[in-house]
Amino acid sequence: MLQKIGIYNDLSKSLIDKLEKRLESFGKVVRYRFEIERENPDKTYHDGRYIFPNMYTLDPTNFKISDKDETGKTKTVTIALVKDYQYDERNNLKITYRKVRVNGGQRGILRLDLENDEDRETCMFLELHPKISGGEYADKDKVPVFKRIDENAEATAKTEDRSIRRKAMNIAGDMKEDELVSFAQAMQWDYTVSPLILKNMVEDLAETESKFFSDLVAGKEVEYRSTIKQAVDKGVISFDPADYKYIWTGNNMTIAILSPVGDKSELEKFSEWLQHGNEEIYNKIKSLTKADKKVTA
Repeated sequence: MLQKIGIYNDLSKSLIDKLEKRLESFGKVVRYRFEIERENPDKTYHDGRYIFPNMYTLDPTNFKISDKDETGKTKTVTIALVKDYQYDERNNLKITYRKVRVNGGQRGILRLDLENDEDRETCMFLELHPKISGGEYADKDKVPVFKRIDENAEATAKTEDRSIRRKAMNIAGDMKEDELVSFAQAMQWDYTVSPLILKNMVEDLAETESKFFSDLVAGKEVEYRSTIKQAVDKGVISFDPADYKYIWTGNNMTIAILSPVGDKSELEKFSEWLQHGNEEIYNKIKSLTKADKKVTA
């Protein structure tokens, strides 16, 4: 239970009972997922599509709620995890807060053992926190940062994830050498390495980022990106980083001016541009790239 110290955690018995009952419904262990990851700026995704901070500290460490369960009135209560406290010579209360932290190795998942008093207190604190998604005391003016994991829904999601991973691994395992090269080109990897190394790289991505891999191979993205990479390597087209545009190498005529804004690479942006109403240009690039000798536009 949250430790009552002075004005801190002075909850009504009714609300305390409600929280205790809620915790009992969680079983022995409860987990919270913190949405603190960001997309990996390394578009090869060798370390995964998402990366996590070395350490995340939840704020605020103390906040106020309206205890509507207080008999006969609504009482404003300050909630905090109290690590230590003392009274000074003027009888003023000095508080040291215990903070909720998630390290990078936890990958955004905080696991609490509800048979442990400190974890139980942390759980109550999180259930009342203004940044919990969908919480009874969530602050609608704040962006939710974390949510309690629904274990049944999580089990279903994991089953689906395993199914996606199996399908992705099967697709990667069945890729022929030319398909491995095309995929490597689309990912802007070094496609000149041995087929065995390429296969390992592709299967590694399929295993670790299964949905991303499956979505990528399901559409035209691999084909388009691979063709663009081949066209650049053969000198059919070029990318001008100064003006952030693709040009025909033979006559320096502009094909497309892209926006430099955003996390996507120029290859990804050009692929999207070609797929949205510019198929004729793509077919021309593809045709020139497949020619036996260098041909200008």
